[in-house]
Amino acid sequence: MNSVTVKFSDWMQFQPKQIETVHHIVPPDGDWSKQKKYVFMGGAKGGGKTACAIGLAVLVALKKPGIKIAIARKTVKELEQQVILEFLSKFPDSLYTYYRSTNTAVFHNGSRINFISFQYPEDALKEQGIERQMYILDEAPQMEETIFPLLRSSMRNPRIPDWRPCILFTGNPGGVSDNWFKTRFIEPDYEEWEPDELLEKDLYAFVQANVYDNKYLRDTDYVTQLKGLPPHLRRAYLEGKWGDFSGQFFEEWNENMHFLKPEEVFEIPDRWIKR
Repeated sequence: MNSVTVKFSDWMQFQPKQIETVHHIVPPDGDWSKQKKYVFMGGAKGGGKTACAIGLAVLVALKKPGIKIAIARKTVKELEQQVILEFLSKFPDSLYTYYRSTNTAVFHNGSRINFISFQYPEDALKEQGIERQMYILDEAPQMEETIFPLLRSSMRNPRIPDWRPCILFTGNPGGVSDNWFKTRFIEPDYEEWEPDELLEKDLYAFVQANVYDNKYLRDTDYVTQLKGLPPHLRRAYLEGKWGDFSGQFFEEWNENMHFLKPEEVFEIPDRWIKR
């Protein structure tokens, strides 16, 4: 086990927010009862989320012989350009055999990483009956939220000791399933949870990461680019403000300024101009 850890660090060294994410799934003290089942890393652009997702998949594949992992993006093009290429360039093929026909990396210890896409909810139906012990959904808020319960029901573990089947989500504000992530991870609202979700509410974890947490980007022009975005995009992509962006008609909308508590509600005067 120690030789695997040392060797892995030769290929990739996790940054602090990435380490926090990894420890939710691979407990540092070896107490697997502390492993979370649903982990979301995100909140803003440039936090090193995709690199963490790929690195974590390889780390788990090395530590847990025979495990079956799936890494997903919304489209095949995104998967090929932003996930598979980074995986193949960062980790040597001495660890695995890569089969391009099925987008599958088969490690020499029997572990597998499948690279798949979930562009439509029907794509998740194809997972029914397939044994997976871990899903990684990169840029998950771009996917339909109906996909998530389907995957939750697909996870099972008949063979890997000391392992709880789990899902790692990564992503930023501004997707079709923003509300799902906000009410599950950012500001948990248990009234929106399904009964089966409530049974596992202690197994959820959120790690907020932004460009300032990424040593490779925080002192580059990328930060300047994010600062130059329109206000609603800047709040979402640079500051990680959740709920300021998705489905919003007025860019100036601010929940803290434009939302009244029940005790603050008043009758609108007739003299107010309606536009």
